[in-house]
Amino acid sequence: MTIIYFVLAALALGFLILIHELGHLLAAKAVGMSVESFSIGFGPALVRKKIGSVEYRIGAIPFGGYVRIKGMDRNDKDNSGDKEKTVYDIPEGFFSKSPWKRIFVLAAGPLANLLVAIFVFGILYFSGGRTKSFSEHTSIVGWVHPSLEQQGLHAGDQIFFCNGQPYSGHKMAFSSSLLERKLSLQGQHPAYFSESEAFSLEAPFNPDMEGVPCLGASYLLYRGSDPLPEKSPLVDAGLSEGDRLVWMDGLLVFSGAQVSQMLNEKQSFLRVERQGKVVFVRQARVLAGDLTLTPYFKNELIDCQYEAGLKGKWASLYMLPYIINGDGFVESKVKLLNNERVSLDYNLELGDKIVAVDGIPVMSNADILRLVQDHRVSLIFQRMSPEQLTVLEQKAADQAFINSYDMDDLLRVAESVGEEREVSRLGDYRLVTRVQPRPWAHIYSEALLDKQRALASKFRDEQERRYYLERIEAEKQRISLGIPLKDLAVQYNPDPWVLMEESVSDSLKTVKALGMGRVSPQWLSGPVGIVRILHTGWSVGIPEALAWIGLISVNLAVLNLLPIPVLDGGYILLCLWEILSRRRLNMRLVEKALVPFMILLVLFFVFLTLQDLSRVFVG
Repeated sequence: MTIIYFVLAALALGFLILIHELGHLLAAKAVGMSVESFSIGFGPALVRKKIGSVEYRIGAIPFGGYVRIKGMDRNDKDNSGDKEKTVYDIPEGFFSKSPWKRIFVLAAGPLANLLVAIFVFGILYFSGGRTKSFSEHTSIVGWVHPSLEQQGLHAGDQIFFCNGQPYSGHKMAFSSSLLERKLSLQGQHPAYFSESEAFSLEAPFNPDMEGVPCLGASYLLYRGSDPLPEKSPLVDAGLSEGDRLVWMDGLLVFSGAQVSQMLNEKQSFLRVERQGKVVFVRQARVLAGDLTLTPYFKNELIDCQYEAGLKGKWASLYMLPYIINGDGFVESKVKLLNNERVSLDYNLELGDKIVAVDGIPVMSNADILRLVQDHRVSLIFQRMSPEQLTVLEQKAADQAFINSYDMDDLLRVAESVGEEREVSRLGDYRLVTRVQPRPWAHIYSEALLDKQRALASKFRDEQERRYYLERIEAEKQRISLGIPLKDLAVQYNPDPWVLMEESVSDSLKTVKALGMGRVSPQWLSGPVGIVRILHTGWSVGIPEALAWIGLISVNLAVLNLLPIPVLDGGYILLCLWEILSRRRLNMRLVEKALVPFMILLVLFFVFLTLQDLSRVFVG
């Protein structure tokens, strides 16, 4: 099947090139220009056939194509014998026609690509669109970069507008911040546990320095087709296919990235009595040696360590950054030794009484000290009904996600964590407490790690190879629940004009980012890369392939309309100059100006091709 997909991908790219050149050919004939040759590909002809006055060719180098119109070259044979004659004097020649007719011919190729794109998008629309993961196009946030979280954006929020444009998903947030180095967001904090509330924020954000601003929300469904690893902390939790992880340690969870971040933050989940009410608090655990402890409190800590049955040096113990008396009451804060290097959030208040740590009731400060040496998580899973697991239209999926919780039942189960008698089941919700997360390397086999190392070792670039190997070693130690999760599928089917608008906008944003130096040319793909993308599209399914064909067709149109010499847009610019100046072009000067741009274009295509081949053979 791989060979079939490759052939289909190559044919699709060839078809788009054919359509582009056919647009030029038909337009040229329509205005009375004489076409000498029509070629798909460059270089020596593999196949050629003359029909009428036009020679049709398939070139050996499949990097595009061309239509040769009589009189486009200053050294045309019809002009070579008369020095007084110019290209403007060649009958049926390109320059013998008015600038407006030339612009029509030049624009016909990109226009043909745009027409193909709208036709393909139309087929896609009337066939029902594509099946995509919910997270890809949702307006609900699944994970937030810490710098934006400080500005008021949180997981679970819904974004309506990003930098003045309707929000279409987390990829839009990335591209907008890449171009403008800021994010201006308007949306709402949905009514999960309280009333919904509108928000608006504007913050600087540089993806080159900070990475991804946010990710889309996901359903976090247990993929029962993949058995849990034997060493998974949830192997005995009794999970079933489609069970949804909705809550962890006091927070609704909206993405795998959020879950991973929470697991690796070294925080304890505390049940606290505060002014006659019960509240839940996540508080950082800190090494005692990193805190400013008085000699008196050091002795108290050592006594508490002995009572808790903990061995080792006191400085290597984890503790909450507070002085806590024997009954579990918070008496005062303890500062870090080095406040400049690390910041610390103090979420407890003076007078708070800690009554449970990680869902386990405590009676004394010794119990608290013992339990904060590691971290156990409390989880709530939701049993999803068949109706909730059906594929929804993407337009209705966001509201369905927000409405998918029974907040009364969920809140009752969550509030019982740390009580003497927890509510383990209520409605569709089930509580799983005291789960001990483990390092990734402890859960999964060394053979899987060796496979990842082998893939990373194939990178030829030493710096890139070292980066991925170091990342693998770092990931080994990341704390994990060891549960395979999947997202809910949605039917993504915007109308053709929306897809056209998004495709053109994305293409222009890419060009703008390249011009501003915000995007490296290494992110781009040449013909080999495009075939590879189309190959992937065909392997996913016909709808995905159609979407990529439409997008690539739009990209070809936009690329060719760029006002760069040797491209259609460059020639259109020359025609417009001719109209405005009311003067004929100096063809000798024009051809000299075109040479360096032609060389640069060839070198650019060679660079893209080598880069694409490197991706194919190196990874």
